[in-house]
Amino acid sequence: MFLWLTLRRLNSSRPKTRLAAARRLAFIGSQRTTKVCEALLNRIAAESDSAVREASCEALGGLKNPSAVATLCRCLGEDESGVRRVAATALGKIATSDASDALLKALRNEGKMRVREALYDAVVAIGSEPSDPASRAWSRVAQRDWDAARTDPDSTFAVLRRLLELDDLETLGNAIAGLGTMPPHDLANLVATALGKSNYHFGRFPLLRAASRLRDALLVDPILAIMKAIDSEEREAIAGITDDAFFAHLRTNNLQEQRLAAVEALGETGDRSTIEILERLREQAQFEQDQEFVRAVGQNGVEGLGDALFKSLAGHLGLGEEGDAKKALGLAIARIAERYEER
Repeated sequence: MFLWLTLRRLNSSRPKTRLAAARRLAFIGSQRTTKVCEALLNRIAAESDSAVREASCEALGGLKNPSAVATLCRCLGEDESGVRRVAATALGKIATSDASDALLKALRNEGKMRVREALYDAVVAIGSEPSDPASRAWSRVAQRDWDAARTDPDSTFAVLRRLLELDDLETLGNAIAGLGTMPPHDLANLVATALGKSNYHFGRFPLLRAASRLRDALLVDPILAIMKAIDSEEREAIAGITDDAFFAHLRTNNLQEQRLAAVEALGETGDRSTIEILERLREQAQFEQDQEFVRAVGQNGVEGLGDALFKSLAGHLGLGEEGDAKKALGLAIARIAERYEER
């Protein structure tokens, strides 16, 4: 299709026609970039349809014309999350340093996970070092530059607190796992609070990794609370297995992995009060494995045993596969003893 006709359709009275034209302009490459960029900027200024605005932002990102940066930065403050996400991605493609501040400012207030991911990616793509400490801290967390983040612990800690307020628990967990301890800042309290807010869908794995890294006895109760929540969620998943067996199976496996991560985190706390709990779990794991083994022999005979049985044992337990549960519990207990001796 001729370019002039596409540009004309960009101003059609029909939203679907404008949307198709904007999407087509995303693939024109560098052909007559200035003219096309101007048309798209005018379209965004006049457009009320969010889908057309998204497509126009995407097209501007493909053109990589710096003259679009100011408009795309304004789009970061729009009500529609899709427009914000596409604008962030477009700014990352254009990759000019003057977009960095707008992206970092948007990060501090963004409540949608998919938009935050696009903002992080754009900051990484630009890679410039902002001038003020707060923006530098956000940039370093976005780029996972933990060595640099440790050089300004106050600003970094302020970012971590804001991540907790935004419920960005995945980034918070990954950051603390990467940073480790950061005296005199109380990262353990942040992780404890975050674990209380976390759920099955996201956040737990990085937070449990962070708990393992911090090795703080303050985290024992929050980790035990997570294990109780996992038990409850696993029972719900099993109860609903007739509704959607495949997804119930995936969820159950995920919960088993979460439990093992929690066991490892308990071991790293070095708190001797958890040994009795872990020992009880290990005894239960061994007992239930034995019961499953007896049932399998009764049903299939010795010749019917094999990898399938051993892979299913911990599925029955909800603690891991192929004996991982007993091994993980034993390692946790040994690690507590080792940590206690270090003190």
